Amino acid sequence: GLPEQPLPDDFPRRVYISFDVDGLDSSLMPATGTPSPGGISWREAQFILERCVQGREVVGLDVVELAPIPGLHHADFTAAKLTHLLMALALQSRRPLQGEQA
Repeated sequence: GLPEQPLPDDFPRRVYISFDVDGLDSSLMPATGTPSPGGISWREAQFILERCVQGREVVGLDVVELAPIPGLHHADFTAAKLTHLLMALALQSRRPLQGEQA
């Protein structure tokens, strides 16, 4: 499994997250330029993102490479849900950690 703190100790405290949706498994995200059979699952993406923001402040984010397919709505919803998750993690990252001053 992944370590609790996946980023190196000397990694910058303030981070910008750019998430390319073609890294997700193509069953979740067929609506992209390069669908990836065997890409990461929703739970894997959530786990990785949650661990990457631990002890960091998210100063910005984006979700890229969505190429909507007319009539296919689950990929659009997946991108929206991913954006919502990242926004929540960014907001949470701005709260002082336990034992830190605000």
